[in-house]
Amino acid sequence: MELNEKQRQMVAAKEGPVLVVACPGSGKTTTMIARAKALVDWGVNPSKLLVITFTKQAATHMQQKYEKTYGKDGITFGTIHSICYRMLQSVAGYTKKDILLESEKWAFLAGQLHGRVTAAEMEETISGVMREISFVKNKCIPPEAYEPDATDKRTFCVLYHAYEDFRKAAGKIDFDDMLIVAREIFFNNGMVLEEYRKKYSYIMIDEFQDTNRVQADIFYLLAGENGNILVVGDDDQNVYGFRAADSSIMLDFPKKFPNCKIIFCIIILQFCRCGGLFDAKGHPDGFLSHFPSLRNFRLSRFFDSLAPT
Repeated sequence: MELNEKQRQMVAAKEGPVLVVACPGSGKTTTMIARAKALVDWGVNPSKLLVITFTKQAATHMQQKYEKTYGKDGITFGTIHSICYRMLQSVAGYTKKDILLESEKWAFLAGQLHGRVTAAEMEETISGVMREISFVKNKCIPPEAYEPDATDKRTFCVLYHAYEDFRKAAGKIDFDDMLIVAREIFFNNGMVLEEYRKKYSYIMIDEFQDTNRVQADIFYLLAGENGNILVVGDDDQNVYGFRAADSSIMLDFPKKFPNCKIIFCIIILQFCRCGGLFDAKGHPDGFLSHFPSLRNFRLSRFFDSLAPT
């Protein structure tokens, strides 16, 4: 696949923080693996390159596409959970036996809800409570500050604290705790953080709009203040709200890294020019009405150079 101008800019962005705003169909996966190969060609040790996306399937697909195109060379592809779990294995000695299964979580909540809800309501209520416990943990808020949908607030708080007591008594962590514990280690253990900064000196993250606060903290800790971190996302495509994914994290990336390079997907811009999304004076009002969240990026000058004449 021949890269277009914006894709080539993404590949050529070797150092420092980079934000890429990319819509579906923009060829971002192909461009990400092309950038990974370019970094290797520039002399970056492949083992120091970390490529993260948000599902195991997507990570596997990206790795297979890279290896089919360029061969195997030791780049790490994975999800944030898989990366944190491997760190917990190495640093804190965690094993699979230390991870609470979803079936164990379900059985505990079923026991707690017995007599509180009808049999017909049980499955839906358990599913809802599990989602909301996950949301509260990833949002980094106390359950008392959350307004639940699955149950009344008092019941939810009782269930949340009972579940946490059950989990701790079993000496286990759950899927969400993997990230929380990893973040705590990075926050509190400078030696471990420095080890992993050296281990992964180049970070690339796909679907960044699906990042939550815990994940963002981990990414930013690993990158450091001026690290080599490239993030790709489309804030109109957020699908992990139930895990507290917050697209404002992506929109605030330039605040976190004021010196970051911002690249906008050319596919969107071509659509705008052909689809009549500029007004009669060539300003992007029509575009921004379709993608209102991008107003935060202050696109005026950028669009002035692209407006039809």
